[in-house]
Amino acid sequence: KNQYWPTGVPGDVILDHFQDKNVADIDVLQRETFGNKWHVFCMKEPDHVRQIMSTFGTTEEVDGAETKRHYTDSNGQTNIIEFRYREPFANYFKYKNVVMEHAKMRYSPISIEKTWKTNYWPDRNFAWFLAITEVNTNLARSYFGDDKELTQLEFRKALAQEMIYNNLPEQKEDGSTADGRRVRPKHVDHELVMAPPYTGRWIATKNEWHKVTSKYLQQRCAKHTIGCKKRTRTYCKCTPGQFFCAEHYAEHVVECDLSSTR
Repeated sequence: KNQYWPTGVPGDVILDHFQDKNVADIDVLQRETFGNKWHVFCMKEPDHVRQIMSTFGTTEEVDGAETKRHYTDSNGQTNIIEFRYREPFANYFKYKNVVMEHAKMRYSPISIEKTWKTNYWPDRNFAWFLAITEVNTNLARSYFGDDKELTQLEFRKALAQEMIYNNLPEQKEDGSTADGRRVRPKHVDHELVMAPPYTGRWIATKNEWHKVTSKYLQQRCAKHTIGCKKRTRTYCKCTPGQFFCAEHYAEHVVECDLSSTR
């Protein structure tokens, strides 16, 4: 976080583009990922370029979003510029405190995301969604409910108790539940591994790799059917011969885990 430019955002190019711009100047960079269009809205601040990635918003000025900036020009003179925020930046400054307060509740006093030391990608995502849902539920309970307000830690303890001592149907030895539903195995080992040198496709009938003359033959990502143009030599060990780039390997893991819980 805060170390690298996100995929699809040419950060250094943007900084160069705004090098000679004036404070409060804006520009927009349109991008597209797998057919989905999105934008990088940029605004020149006195000491940096503010960038917002969004699929929503225009460059129209927003009534009531008046603001100003103090800055020092090249002659060392202090100046003040008054202007109105454009829509994406008006929304950002209007609602950022709400987001920050939400994050404060997630991280205080104990953060699920930070204390759960796991590198398993689905678990890391689950920790984030659980924390978000936990805060939203507690806020909704406080706003709509008649019960006394609970701190986030008090609410978490109550939630944990209900999750542990729940009313879900017990699983029998044959893998079915009391109402007759079958339960599929929930864990599948996933690991992104490199194909051996001098190999091409996987021959499932022989349980071996097809030998080729090229030492590092690259294959199309399995998600080329939805627009991925990357070529790679990595595959998931649960499905030899089905090649995935790093981005779509993550999607593959999530899809497998979701299908195993249905």
